Amino acid sequence: MKLPALPATTKGRAILAGKAIVALLAAWAVFIIIDRLFILPRESRQNEGKAIVAEETAEAAGEAARGALTVTNEVHREYVRIEETTRRNDRAIKQAAGADTRLPGVAAALRDSLCQRQAYIDDEDCQ
Repeated sequence: MKLPALPATTKGRAILAGKAIVALLAAWAVFIIIDRLFILPRESRQNEGKAIVAEETAEAAGEAARGALTVTNEVHREYVRIEETTRRNDRAIKQAAGADTRLPGVAAALRDSLCQRQAYIDDEDCQ
């Protein structure tokens, strides 16, 4: 296929340049129309979806943090309750009648009991 010859006159070249500019402007206008009709709305929907996901993620993280804080507070209260019970029981044991009486037989019984175990048989305190 043979291409047409370029116009030899200045006027012909100006017309050809004008047509090229019009063609470029038309192509640019078509691109803008396609962008505004198809690409931009899709990006807008994607951004909207991302915003929804981010909002719901932040909300879920907040709920998880509130739940974790509730559990942490409950565990702390339980530890405090256990410590109070332990201290109360310790005081009751130490203040019981005869709590300060030494019972040497108790220590001997404990040693004899331990010396019967395989792990302590060869210990020098058990000989």
